[in-house]
Amino acid sequence: MARNAKAQLAKAQQENLVHHLLTRIRQLNLPDPELEYRFAPGRQFRADLAWLHHGLLVELEGGTWIYGRHNRASGFEADCEKYNLATQLGWRVLRFTSNMVEDDRAVYAIETFFKLKEEWG
Repeated sequence: MARNAKAQLAKAQQENLVHHLLTRIRQLNLPDPELEYRFAPGRQFRADLAWLHHGLLVELEGGTWIYGRHNRASGFEADCEKYNLATQLGWRVLRFTSNMVEDDRAVYAIETFFKLKEEWG
């Protein structure tokens, strides 16, 4: 498969994951997130989903079973830099694989975040 075709396939898979997670978020009446949010001024870093007033970023890690971008050394290192910066800026970061989105572990972890935040502040 050509590199461009692989990139298009990965983008489509990522969009499907986001769509699935958004559907489940709305079904559970959780707050709607911002999509592709730039959380670090002056940097190109974007979070897949962000709840600005709650300080939460969600990252969907595709390609975990196919030695995708997030599993290769350069991609993994870039992700570490991104997540560390988000933490330094005061964000909480939740990361999920495609399996975790598809079997609802992701949405239930997000739901738990909001429940605990409400309970503990």
